Amino acid sequence: MTTDQTEMFINFQVARLVTKYNMSWDEGRFSDVASCFTEDGVFVDATGDAHRGRAAIEAFGTRSRELFGGMRHVTANHVVSEGESGWRHQCYIIFVSGLGLASKEIVSGHYDDEFIIGPDGPLFIIRRVFLDS
Repeated sequence: MTTDQTEMFINFQVARLVTKYNMSWDEGRFSDVASCFTEDGVFVDATGDAHRGRAAIEAFGTRSRELFGGMRHVTANHVVSEGESGWRHQCYIIFVSGLGLASKEIVSGHYDDEFIIGPDGPLFIIRRVFLDS
């Protein structure tokens, strides 16, 4: 593969990972959300709390759904880059929380991710979400 082909393939794999994360979260399949991370992966939520490991990430998703109802994640403007410390992905996010509840909220922000490329494709090492003020 040429360098351009390799970059396109990695971008495609990252897009698949992000789609799996989004759809799994929106459908309440939090074990599938957690499987998007390495075993010791970290999800840093919008309050800055870090949820370390797949079990903690799964539990956080379950609690979030109980508190805020269902969600819809929409991500755009994906940028994948290779840096000195490994691979990075950034994208914008818009999500609607409170599906199924009387009160709904539309929130925007961005994700800042570090990931590895394993034999089965990319996995998040750390995923940070930042919400716009």
